[in-house]
Amino acid sequence: MPKQFYKRHESAPSHCQKTLATCLVPWSVIHQRVYETRVHDVDELRQRLLHVWRGLEQSLIDDAVDQWQTRLRACDRASGGHFEHTL
Repeated sequence: MPKQFYKRHESAPSHCQKTLATCLVPWSVIHQRVYETRVHDVDELRQRLLHVWRGLEQSLIDDAVDQWQTRLRACDRASGGHFEHTL
């Protein structure tokens, strides 16, 4: 995975800081694609993750970015408290 997805977003308020990977990547989609069949070892898992990551559709990533921006604003309004119920 690209290293930039592990950096914190500079414009995010300090109480809303999360890695971009946890905000942007639709992990359920990646998990489903990686584990379509049994993974035999760590090297195979690594290769599958890279293959799936590189094959993600741009529209899926664009939607995730839009959702992340909405969640970031809600988190900021809640001063880092619970905000999911406001979405």
